[in-house]
Amino acid sequence: MTIIEHEEILHALERTGEAFIITDTGGIIEYVSPGIEALTGYQPEELHGKHTRIFKSDVDPQELYDQMWETILAKQLWSGVLHNKRKDGSVYLEKLTIKPITGDNGELRWFLATKSDIAFADSQQGNAGISLTNDIPKENILDIVTNLTGELQNSLQMILGFTRILSDDLDHKLTGDQREYFEIISRGTHRLLRMLDDTKLVSRLECDAVTFEPVSFNVAEELRNVIATIYPIHNAQHVRLIKVIEDAGAEIVADRHSFAMIITHLVINAMKFTKEGSITIGLQIQANQAVIWVIDTGVGISDQFKPSVFKSFKQEELGFLKEFEGAGLGLSITKKLVEHMGGMLSFESYKGNGTTFIASFPISGWEEGRDRPITVSPNGSH
Repeated sequence: MTIIEHEEILHALERTGEAFIITDTGGIIEYVSPGIEALTGYQPEELHGKHTRIFKSDVDPQELYDQMWETILAKQLWSGVLHNKRKDGSVYLEKLTIKPITGDNGELRWFLATKSDIAFADSQQGNAGISLTNDIPKENILDIVTNLTGELQNSLQMILGFTRILSDDLDHKLTGDQREYFEIISRGTHRLLRMLDDTKLVSRLECDAVTFEPVSFNVAEELRNVIATIYPIHNAQHVRLIKVIEDAGAEIVADRHSFAMIITHLVINAMKFTKEGSITIGLQIQANQAVIWVIDTGVGISDQFKPSVFKSFKQEELGFLKEFEGAGLGLSITKKLVEHMGGMLSFESYKGNGTTFIASFPISGWEEGRDRPITVSPNGSH
């Protein structure tokens, strides 16, 4: 039986309006949705019986295609970004998701590939963002974001709750793979909840709706407490931690919760991008400022991406071959928090040679100490 004989399924897929193709397990195209013509310039009849390499542009590395085929032949979902070619020869950036389809006995039968033009989607989102910014007051935008994220969080909490109930009720019947599926659902849902929390915080910071409560506290003690809390949990790679803490008795006047969040983001960011080597966390009082640095020996940041490091929802890697999870909000939040507290956040990085982040806070509170350049050498000295 060919996929064409599943008329009800095909009609249901077409009603989604998505551009998609269905191939056999060798990549030969068996079905083409009407939306493909607008995306690629090919009419459906021109693609029937052709191999999907007709879209290949030769821009992407062969390793990407090898990874993709290895994944889908193992009956796993693959999602990534490719530089594909239209009928007229022009190259475009395509978001591609491939779902393996199995038969009644679990045998691999077809691949369903959903395709979309990233540049078009980005322009649509950009235009929508401009319209929102121009037409809606900031406080209304904050209300919209708060209400929307709240509704999403409620739904995600329901998913978590019912997943936990199902997992507990079926525990003795579940195979190892099925338990892992429940874990994947749980991890993914928790990650989305964290992202929604971060989204709300970014919105509140943008709208100056965050309340800071300055108190005096020992900066070295707070730094040690934060590190002791997060390092054992997130350090899956067992990266060596080096602490260089001077002026242990110094105190600063700042919002304690925000300070802890800043250090948490910087340290977790360093651990996420450092598979081996070390992370150095240091503190020194300099020019009436508490200067904290986090130096990692990780993957580093390319020159091209450096201007976008502190922008919200920006990541150096897109979907394909993406190795590091995240929504691109952590450093944006960190910089905004530091600046709201009267401090400064800067970084130095070289691709493949690690990154240094430097945060400085005025000793006497956040109304002093702005605009004083602080530098840290790669070995942690000043």
